[in-house]
Amino acid sequence: MVRICVLLALVGTAFRVCGTAAALPDRRPAAPGALPDPLAVLHQWDDARAAAWLRQDESGLRRLYVPGSTAARTDVRRLREYSDRGVQVVDLHTQIFSVRVLGRSGGSLRLVIVDRAVGSGMGRQRCVALPVSPPRQRTVELHRGGGGAWLVASVSG
Repeated sequence: MVRICVLLALVGTAFRVCGTAAALPDRRPAAPGALPDPLAVLHQWDDARAAAWLRQDESGLRRLYVPGSTAARTDVRRLREYSDRGVQVVDLHTQIFSVRVLGRSGGSLRLVIVDRAVGSGMGRQRCVALPVSPPRQRTVELHRGGGGAWLVASVSG
């Protein structure tokens, strides 16, 4: 059963990658002083978030947010709720439908995005689909941390 769930997760990831190959952003870091590509920043951040969820790494997940962020507490709480129910996430990705820049500098981004998270997990020897919500519009503010990584400061909406 584990192999089937992992296979489904891999097929879903392959479909996501293959189905959008022409639209994939350049995920290389921007040159120093260059304005960041908002979509590339979101994809990099979402990839890091998914990796933390797959590892069930609460501290790694927390490090993706500005210290004290309400959004971090919410994300960690959700991860813990799945873990407490015996569900380990095996696939998680964010579908981004639109991005609008409200403000941008070398060290911060304020974006209006429409997105949703989809994925699957394993629980009690069976594949579990994670709840899929309709796409939602949110305002997200990200700040570049000391090491150059983008951290979510706030999410509203």
